[in-house]
Amino acid sequence: FRSLVKALIKKFYDIYKNDQDFIDNFNAKDFFLTNNFFINEKGIGFIYQPYEILPYAFGHINLFLTFEELQKLNIVFKN
Repeated sequence: FRSLVKALIKKFYDIYKNDQDFIDNFNAKDFFLTNNFFINEKGIGFIYQPYEILPYAFGHINLFLTFEELQKLNIVFKN
Protein backbone atom coordinates (compact mmCIF):
# COMPACT_ATOMS: atom_id res chain seq x y z
CA PHE A 1 0.00 0.00 0.00
CA ARG A 2 2.98 2.31 -0.36
CA SER A 3 1.51 3.86 -3.50
CA LEU A 4 -1.71 4.56 -1.61
CA VAL A 5 0.13 6.30 1.21
CA LYS A 6 2.14 8.36 -1.29
CA ALA A 7 -1.05 9.36 -3.10
CA LEU A 8 -2.65 10.45 0.18
CA ILE A 9 0.41 12.49 1.15
CA LYS A 10 0.39 14.16 -2.28
CA LYS A 11 -3.31 14.95 -1.95
CA PHE A 12 -2.64 16.31 1.53
CA TYR A 13 0.10 18.61 0.23
CA ASP A 14 -2.11 19.74 -2.64
CA ILE A 15 -4.83 20.79 -0.21
CA TYR A 16 -2.60 22.61 2.29
CA LYS A 17 0.41 23.69 0.21
CA ASN A 18 -0.28 27.39 0.87
CA ASP A 19 -0.88 27.01 4.59
CA GLN A 20 2.24 27.94 6.56
CA ASP A 21 0.94 26.20 9.71
CA PHE A 22 0.66 22.98 7.72
CA ILE A 23 4.16 23.40 6.29
CA ASP A 24 5.54 24.02 9.78
CA ASN A 25 3.76 21.06 11.42
CA PHE A 26 3.41 18.24 8.90
CA ASN A 27 6.09 15.59 8.58
CA ALA A 28 5.50 12.99 5.86
CA LYS A 29 7.62 10.50 7.83
CA ASP A 30 4.97 10.52 10.57
CA PHE A 31 2.08 9.96 8.15
CA PHE A 32 0.29 6.62 8.41
CA LEU A 33 -2.63 4.89 6.78
CA THR A 34 -5.50 5.14 9.25
CA ASN A 35 -7.94 2.32 9.84
CA ASN A 36 -10.71 4.93 10.02
CA PHE A 37 -11.93 4.84 6.42
CA PHE A 38 -15.04 4.43 4.32
CA ILE A 39 -15.79 3.26 0.80
CA ASN A 40 -18.65 4.62 -1.26
CA GLU A 41 -19.69 4.60 -4.92
CA LYS A 42 -17.04 7.22 -5.79
CA GLY A 43 -13.95 5.96 -3.98
CA ILE A 44 -12.36 5.61 -0.57
CA GLY A 45 -12.07 8.22 2.17
CA PHE A 46 -9.72 8.34 5.13
CA ILE A 47 -10.58 10.27 8.28
CA TYR A 48 -7.90 11.42 10.72
CA GLN A 49 -8.85 12.62 14.18
CA PRO A 50 -7.41 15.83 15.65
CA TYR A 51 -3.80 15.34 16.80
CA GLU A 52 -3.31 12.13 14.78
CA ILE A 53 -1.20 13.79 12.09
CA LEU A 54 -1.53 17.54 12.72
CA PRO A 55 -2.27 19.88 15.63
CA TYR A 56 -5.83 20.15 16.97
CA ALA A 57 -6.40 23.45 15.13
CA PHE A 58 -6.59 21.52 11.84
CA GLY A 59 -9.54 19.51 13.15
CA HIS A 60 -10.60 16.28 11.49
CA ILE A 61 -8.65 15.63 8.30
CA ASN A 62 -10.60 13.96 5.51
CA LEU A 63 -8.71 12.68 2.49
CA PHE A 64 -10.59 11.10 -0.40
CA LEU A 65 -9.29 9.19 -3.41
CA THR A 66 -11.63 8.42 -6.26
CA PHE A 67 -11.68 5.00 -7.89
CA GLU A 68 -10.14 6.68 -10.96
CA GLU A 69 -7.20 7.91 -8.85
CA LEU A 70 -6.83 4.46 -7.29
CA GLN A 71 -6.90 2.79 -10.70
CA LYS A 72 -3.95 4.97 -11.79
CA LEU A 73 -2.08 3.45 -8.82
CA ASN A 74 -3.06 -0.04 -9.97
CA ILE A 75 -5.33 -0.44 -6.96
CA VAL A 76 -8.60 -1.97 -8.07
CA PHE A 77 -11.61 -2.93 -5.96
CA LYS A 78 -13.65 -5.84 -7.23
CA ASN A 79 -17.23 -6.78 -6.42
